[in-house]
Amino acid sequence: MWMTLENLFKVTLSVVFTAGWLVGVRWVWTHQLDPVATVQRLVGKPFKAPEWVATREPNKIYQNGNVVGEVIGRSGAGLYHPI
Repeated sequence: MWMTLENLFKVTLSVVFTAGWLVGVRWVWTHQLDPVATVQRLVGKPFKAPEWVATREPNKIYQNGNVVGEVIGRSGAGLYHPI
């Protein structure tokens, strides 16, 4: 009895996965895909944090949530201005 249920489960699972795979392959072959434009859209779109996410200014130095300094100048110059 147990082997019959196990085999039924395996066959059902195989049929479901095969059907899903076939639907996916059919979708890919019947739709026009542009992978270059897809990658450009994903990479080129800047990520905007949701309103509920607390953000900080990138040119400030924080300690325990308080601003303790400000970075002035170009990146990598190492100019630090305490507040």
